[in-house]
Amino acid sequence: MKAANPQEWAEPSQDSPHRSLQRLVDQVAGYSIGAVFNRILGIIVACVYPLLLSKEEYGRLDVILSIPPLLACIFYLGLDSSLPRFYYDENRGRQRERLVSATFNSVILFTLIAVVLLLLFSRSLALWLYQDARYILYFRLMLIGMPFTMASSIAMVVLRLQGRIRAFNILMAANLLIAAMCGITSILLLRIAASGVLVGFIAGNMATAAAGIWIIRADLAPVMPLRELTQLLTIGFPLALSGFAMWLIGFVNRPILVRHVSADDIGLYAIASGAVAMFGLLIAAFRNAWQPFAFSIMEHREYKGVYARALTLFTAVGATAAVGLSLFAPQVLLLINLYTHKDWSGAAQTVGPLALGIILSAMFSVIQTGAFIARRTGVIVVTVGIAALINAGLNFLWIPWWGMMGAALATAVGHLASLVIGYLFAQRLEPIPYHIRRLSFTILAASVAIATGSRLHSEMGIHDLLLRSLILIGFCGLLLVGRIINRDDLLLFRNINWFAPHKENQAGRAARENA
Repeated sequence: MKAANPQEWAEPSQDSPHRSLQRLVDQVAGYSIGAVFNRILGIIVACVYPLLLSKEEYGRLDVILSIPPLLACIFYLGLDSSLPRFYYDENRGRQRERLVSATFNSVILFTLIAVVLLLLFSRSLALWLYQDARYILYFRLMLIGMPFTMASSIAMVVLRLQGRIRAFNILMAANLLIAAMCGITSILLLRIAASGVLVGFIAGNMATAAAGIWIIRADLAPVMPLRELTQLLTIGFPLALSGFAMWLIGFVNRPILVRHVSADDIGLYAIASGAVAMFGLLIAAFRNAWQPFAFSIMEHREYKGVYARALTLFTAVGATAAVGLSLFAPQVLLLINLYTHKDWSGAAQTVGPLALGIILSAMFSVIQTGAFIARRTGVIVVTVGIAALINAGLNFLWIPWWGMMGAALATAVGHLASLVIGYLFAQRLEPIPYHIRRLSFTILAASVAIATGSRLHSEMGIHDLLLRSLILIGFCGLLLVGRIINRDDLLLFRNINWFAPHKENQAGRAARENA
C-alpha cells in the first residue's frame, strides 16, 4: 500500500502525529464552514415548515423521510464505504477513474432498477407500512427522487476523497437552499402540504446531482470495470448489510410510534429529530473528514496513536455540543412556540438521548476503522446486527410505556451497544490503543449533565438560563480537570487554518500524480 502523500510521510519527524492531527482538525474545520451555513439555513427552514404544516402533517413527513436513508444503504451496495479504503492504494489516475466509475455506474444502475420495481408495488407497500392511504403519494415522490439522491451522494463521496472541500460545501448548501425554496413555494402556491416538501427535496437533489456529475466528470467513464467492482464489493457488500442494521437503530421506531402514539406526538418527535439532525450536520463535518484522513495516513508508523487521540478529542467536543443542545433545547422550543403559535415544547425531552446517540454513532465510525484495515468488514455486520436487535426489542418494550421518550432512549442504547460490541471485535482484528477510561468518563458525564438538565423547569427567565449555563460550564470543567482535554488539544483549535485543507489536498494530489 502507498501512502496518500508520500512526500509528507517519507521522513516523519517527532511531531508528525501532532501535525497529522492538526491536518484532521483543519479538514474538519473546512467542512464545518459548510455545516454551519447549512445549520443556519436549516434553522430558518425548520422555523418555516412548522408554520406551514400542522403537527400531523409534519409528523407524516418525518415518517416518510425515514425511508430514504434505508434505501440509500441498500442502493449503495456498501461501495460508498469501500471506495475510500481502496482509493488511496492507487496513485495512478487511470486506476482511480476505474474505481470511481465502477462505484458510480453500478450504484446508479441498481438504483434505477430497484426504483422501477418499487414504484410498481408502491401502493401496496405504503398501505402495508403505514396503514394510511395518505402515505401513498409521499412514498411515490420519495422513490422518484432516489436516483438523483444517489447520484448526488456519490459525487459528494468523490469530492471528499479528492479533498475538494470548497466544492463539497457549495453543493451541500445549494442542495438545502434549492430544496427549501422549491418546497416552500410548492406548499404556498400549489397547496400540497407535506408533498411540497418532498417536491423540494427532488428539485434540490436533481440540481446537485447534475452539478456534482459535471464537477467529477473527469473521473467518470461509461464502462463497468468488473475487476474493480469485485474488489469493492468484497468489503463493501457486508457494509450494505450493516448500513441496513444501522438504519434500524435510527428509524425502526417510526412504524412503532405510528401505532402507539398520537399524530401530534409523532410531530413532536419529528421536531426533536430535526433539531438533532441539524446538530448532526456539525458531527458530519468530522465524519466527512475522517475516512479520507484515516486511510491516507495508514503508512505512518504512529497512525494508531493518532486514531486514539482523534477519537478522544472528537468525543469531548461532540459531547460538549450534545450537552449544550439538550440543555437549551427547551428555550429554543419556547421561541418556536411564540413564532408558530403552536406548542412544540414536549419535543425537548427527547433531544438529549437523540443527540447522545449521534455522538455514539460517530464514535463507532472511528472504532470500525480497524475492521476496514484488516479487510474484515463482515464483523461490522455482526456488531450492528446485534445492536439493532437490542434496539428493536427496546422499542417494542419501551414505546408502549413511555411513548416517544422510549424511542429516543432505545436509539441511544442501540448506538451504545454497537460502539461497545464493535470495539471488542475490532480490537481483536487491529488493536488500537484507544483511551477507554477517558471515553467512558466523557460519555458518563455527558449523560448525567443531560439527565440533570431534563429535570429543570423550562422558562425564559434569567435564573433558568444561568442554571443551565452553569451545568454546561461544569461539564467543560470536568473535561479539563479529568485531563480529557489538554493543552496540546487546545493548541490544535487555536492553530486552525480554515483555508489550509483545500490547499493541502491540492498539493497532496499533485505529489501523488508525480509519484
